[in-house]
Amino acid sequence: MTSAGRDIRNQAAAPLRPVRLGKLNPVIEQRAGGVIHIRAAQELARYHDKLSQPLEHWARVAPDRLFLAQRDA
Repeated sequence: MTSAGRDIRNQAAAPLRPVRLGKLNPVIEQRAGGVIHIRAAQELARYHDKLSQPLEHWARVAPDRLFLAQRDA
């Protein structure tokens, strides 16, 4: 078996955490020419002005917390 095959098997066995998703209530609009627009009815929450804002926040709040790490084989 290749190392890629072992990696895939190990990932499949890894524990998964629940992921919070928005409500699944799509709005479907059919337009002229066969165009179909599908969008979420739920509005997106406000997002950060800069991609780095959450990183800056957690660097202030929990400076001793690990940000990036390499796992053992």
